[in-house]
Amino acid sequence: MKLRSKEEKDLRFKELRNALNSDDPGELRSTLKEIEKEDDVRLVKPLIELGKRNRHINVKLEISQLLYDLKLTKGHKIILEELKNMDSNPFRAVLIATIWNANISAMDHLDLFVKIAIEGSFEEAIECLTVIEETEGEIVEEQVLESLLLLKEYIKNNDNSSLDKTPVIKDILTKVEGIERYHQ
Repeated sequence: MKLRSKEEKDLRFKELRNALNSDDPGELRSTLKEIEKEDDVRLVKPLIELGKRNRHINVKLEISQLLYDLKLTKGHKIILEELKNMDSNPFRAVLIATIWNANISAMDHLDLFVKIAIEGSFEEAIECLTVIEETEGEIVEEQVLESLLLLKEYIKNNDNSSLDKTPVIKDILTKVEGIERYHQ
């Protein structure tokens, strides 16, 4: 296999990034197949942007699979950063699922997942619970305490008792309480 020069890599990145702007699902799926062969962390953010704006189910599935298979550890930081800044939308649940599917160490972002679970949809809450149960990483005591406060406040609010995601939030609370006990 011939190694590419920096100029060739930059040109290839620009070609693929621009191809992600297509509105044609067939073209997008073809581009995603090409991206799968690349090893360029710069494509993570354009993939996330495409996931947020694209409504075609097969394209979304292929984007999620690409992100799930992500082995570029530099891409993990990009995904976590995008989650921090992303408003609730259907693709956010896919991005959260990427955390545990790609074995991204995310416990040092515990409060982020608790906030998303509380503010987001039922599906996002389920994905956040899975991240909290399945991921590893450094536990930050301040985040554990902040998370406990947010979760207990949510549970105390009677308006939340009838919501579908409340049992999931209670499960998250139980898990975070376990983390607190274990790390004391």
